[in-house]
Amino acid sequence: IHFDFSASDDQADSPVNIRPPLARGCCYYALIAMIDANLSNNGGIARVVETTFRHGSIIDPKFPAPTNAYMSTCIAVTEACLKALSGFVPERRLAGVGGFGGTSIGGTREDGSTFVQYELFGSAYGGRVGSDGPSGTAVLLSNCRTAPIEVLENEFPTRVTRWELIPDSGGAGEFRGGLASRRRVEVLAPSVQISMRGTGHAVPGFGRDGGHPGRTANCVLRPGLPNEQRMPSRFAGAVLRRGESFQHEKRRRRRARRSAQTPV
Repeated sequence: IHFDFSASDDQADSPVNIRPPLARGCCYYALIAMIDANLSNNGGIARVVETTFRHGSIIDPKFPAPTNAYMSTCIAVTEACLKALSGFVPERRLAGVGGFGGTSIGGTREDGSTFVQYELFGSAYGGRVGSDGPSGTAVLLSNCRTAPIEVLENEFPTRVTRWELIPDSGGAGEFRGGLASRRRVEVLAPSVQISMRGTGHAVPGFGRDGGHPGRTANCVLRPGLPNEQRMPSRFAGAVLRRGESFQHEKRRRRRARRSAQTPV
């Protein structure tokens, strides 16, 4: 099976570039998902995959292109593979996922010790043939669990004041996508710096078979206050003081009601 990525965009100045081995891993993941979830991820899968890349593209960048924030591009490559393969296996096709990201909160406790609270967060899967998508979970390659609130509040000077699924957080469809989540964190330290690497703030997950678009994701500093600030999907070094909060929401869209096969 030949995956041709030669028409990919040029490499980026930001660290969203990935290297060919990661892109090949996305191909293997998509094949296992579409053929049999019980297949072993080993050299047998690798031997049946051929790939073509264009040097200088976002998935085969020229040195010294930055490659740190790789997961969003891996998910985009995986979804492209799944969408292409669904023409061969229409009964396994699904709508787009809601994305993935992580937040970092760093500062100094009252006793002078420093801390860094790093959290990964997911979103939800798109609707599938015959069923809704799972809600509030990591998606595709980002197979990490959400940190328990009890552990976070015991280890770090923060408080989780909201952690909930968002009702109707996708477009209309017979088989809806999973509900996305909303998480709000209050700062208990004198001050902290917050950084985030997220996705889906500008482009929502794609629908299938006429699925309606849902809302995009967002991150807000000091929500509900006069000086609240809406942030981009990726930022670094934002300062919050004691008693202030930040909130992020990951959303996706639903699948529509038609069930016609997707052409190859």
